[in-house]
Amino acid sequence: MMSRPIIKSVGFALLLWLSLPQAAHAQFLDGFNHFQKGEFCEAREAWLDNEPDGDSSSAFGIAETYSRGLCIKEDQIKASRWYLTAALRGFSRGRAEIGIRYAYGKGVEPNAYKSYVWLSIARLTAAKWETDFRENLAVNINLMRRALTVAELAKAEKVIAQYRQTYRMPREFEIL
Repeated sequence: MMSRPIIKSVGFALLLWLSLPQAAHAQFLDGFNHFQKGEFCEAREAWLDNEPDGDSSSAFGIAETYSRGLCIKEDQIKASRWYLTAALRGFSRGRAEIGIRYAYGKGVEPNAYKSYVWLSIARLTAAKWETDFRENLAVNINLMRRALTVAELAKAEKVIAQYRQTYRMPREFEIL
């Protein structure tokens, strides 16, 4: 049995709100402010209003409401879909969360290969100043590396190298 990665919950305490464009930043903060006050339904509504604009942080916030069962019935499958949306839109914490979900099969089928790739992409795209986040990702990447076969690791490294060139994920990573 694989040992449990030590990554801390990818929650709201560590958001990248400083790196967001101003409009998206303001939109996300409306929901975030409600969330901080415990006004989860208002937060969810604000994020749902902003999400059609392609805001990755709003997608992440919506995922959190499904994952935690805040103002809506807990649904790990829907949470995973929203985390994937945030990940595909470039949110490094969404990428980390979907990687952890693949490690444990939370809302998705367990898949060490996809977990390794998502965690690696999250680390590549995390801000340099997020040292704790990046260190936790490194630990989890190493744990997932041990769960891969030599062939899976080679395939994963090809995906990561391709991502570095194109900044796009292969189709197999765009669906759950």
